[in-house]
Amino acid sequence: MSDPCGHGQVASGWVRLEDTAVLAFSGGAARAFLGRQLTCDVTTLAPAQALLGAWLTAKGRVLALLRLVDPGDGRVLALLPRELADEVVKRMRLFVLRDDVAIEPAADLAVAGLAGKALSAPDAAPGDDGLPALVPVAEGLALLVADSAALDTVLGGLEGGGHPALSAGAWTHAQVRAGIPHVTAANREAFLPQMLNLDRLQAVSFSKGCYPGQEIVARTQHLGRIKRRMFIARCGSAAPVAAPGDAIAGSGGGEAAGRVVLAAVDGGGQEMLAVLSLDAVAGGEALHLGSASGPALEVRPPPYPLGEPGA
Repeated sequence: MSDPCGHGQVASGWVRLEDTAVLAFSGGAARAFLGRQLTCDVTTLAPAQALLGAWLTAKGRVLALLRLVDPGDGRVLALLPRELADEVVKRMRLFVLRDDVAIEPAADLAVAGLAGKALSAPDAAPGDDGLPALVPVAEGLALLVADSAALDTVLGGLEGGGHPALSAGAWTHAQVRAGIPHVTAANREAFLPQMLNLDRLQAVSFSKGCYPGQEIVARTQHLGRIKRRMFIARCGSAAPVAAPGDAIAGSGGGEAAGRVVLAAVDGGGQEMLAVLSLDAVAGGEALHLGSASGPALEVRPPPYPLGEPGA
């Protein structure tokens, strides 16, 4: 797999994602319901695709990121961090009212991440429910969704075919380098969608119907008030270990210049996704992890164009 930041190669292989849960949205109004709740245009979701969308507060802050999958059996599956799943189910059910929608944890389903050459290796024909489903999420990265037993069979075949198991850290590292944001309990309600580059990841539609927080998201976009964006940052020190929500300090003091979104060990150092002040980045301000005395950070853009604020 190519490395957009020029710091070596990201490993090729697979990993079972135990920290990822699957929710099943079913019923005749499931897609319309999701369209009223999420930032993405759910009408564009098709089999063999994964559509990223954000669920927001009324103030436009991201509560959760859901990656939607269409297995082709009338349901919509949503992948999200397991630690957020129960709360998302509970809170979303409050909005169902009389809609023909059921929201249930799909406890029988499991998810694996595939990277590099392992993407072309799975040999499992989908059944009537469309599973196993292999859906791309970035160049060289895909998710495999299946019932737990079937997933074990597919992964066993990959390993037997010479495609190694990866560590959870290696998968996180691949996502960092792909510029894929994560929202967890540690950083929910911390970011507007544009701060996480969701408008550049086809996760925000500015032409669809209303959803919670839409007015703020649209105003931020069209009035050019995007002051922070997500970048890739690297430091040569593995201590302190960065975690979601950690501050990034600038030389100007005062308000933090940024926050860590996702981080992974990179050899003797660390690589992370971080939401940073555009002024600080453009001005070449010295940035440090944690505090002004913390490890210095080298900042790179993600492997997709950010464009101009408001564009």
